[in-house]
Amino acid sequence: MLYDFEMRENRTLDVYKGKKILVTGHTGFKGTWLTTWLNVLGAEVTGCSLPALSGSLNTLDSFNECVSEKFLDIRDKKGIVEFISNSDEFDLVFHLAAQPIVLDAYLDPLETFEINSLGAANVVYAAMNNPSCAGIVVATTDKVYRPSNASRGHSEGDPLGGLDPYSASKSAAEMLLAGLRITSENNEFPIVSVRAGNVIGGGDNGKHRLIPDIVRGILNSEEIVIRNPNYVRPWMHVLDVLNGYLLVGAKILTNNEVSNAFNFGPNPGELLTVLEVAEQALESWGSGELGILQGIMPKKVEDAYLVLNSNLAKEELGWLPKFDTRQAVDSTIQWWKSTSDLFSPLEAILMDIHKY
Repeated sequence: MLYDFEMRENRTLDVYKGKKILVTGHTGFKGTWLTTWLNVLGAEVTGCSLPALSGSLNTLDSFNECVSEKFLDIRDKKGIVEFISNSDEFDLVFHLAAQPIVLDAYLDPLETFEINSLGAANVVYAAMNNPSCAGIVVATTDKVYRPSNASRGHSEGDPLGGLDPYSASKSAAEMLLAGLRITSENNEFPIVSVRAGNVIGGGDNGKHRLIPDIVRGILNSEEIVIRNPNYVRPWMHVLDVLNGYLLVGAKILTNNEVSNAFNFGPNPGELLTVLEVAEQALESWGSGELGILQGIMPKKVEDAYLVLNSNLAKEELGWLPKFDTRQAVDSTIQWWKSTSDLFSPLEAILMDIHKY
């Protein structure tokens, strides 16, 4: 373990100590936070992804020192199967690799399906055929559900069927997971999808995402333009979401029965609109000019009110978010401010993990 950090007592996650864990998409935003946390927990982490894009969080510090890296495209079925199936190194797989940008999916829907649907199937199939692997945790999205504007929030058993290219690619991945589950012997290989959306936290440089756009606008002294200001989304701090992923993985590693899918979203009383989150971010930073731009995306395929019901995660996993939505926004903004003035990105992540 490279990170010498004294963690708060968490017996549930002790199971990761000494385990060999594969994380696909480890160079991405969530992947970087997850590999760092796993390393803190004492796991031996291998990352598999495309090389990190210039300027991404993974390239800004010494994150690659805590993982063994393999650079592969998950669309390369032969390469993925050879790498994962023939290895005796992996006790568990977290699959995070994806094309995550909704607007990019409109520009190249076929590539998005190849990565998010067939790529996910390649990774899951390879993990199923690794004799030492106990199971796989697959990150999809809150947008896999058929749009309904349901005020109660989507539950795991609700109909799937995202209508825009990104959401549809993730819904298709869920269908592939369901098909692969019944091909495993006695349905005993856990394939668990974890659904969260609008995940925020330090270091996210993604395009067309609210908090990154706000941070770029502030740092570049530009007007910050937002779209769909009255839409409600399930904003979640990255540590709350990853804690859910880790709790799912812990159940798999300890051979406990686990459900096939889990939602991770904020508590019902903590829902904020896009505009409210933007205003909170500017207040937390102390500066910034806000503008509003409507009509960038076809509104007919988007839920104006997208909320997740997380009761299953709370009941089965004992998961609870530690940040309310405003705290998540404040923590994210303060991360960016501290890395501008005081700490490296790696130091800032370690401190947030330690406090969590």
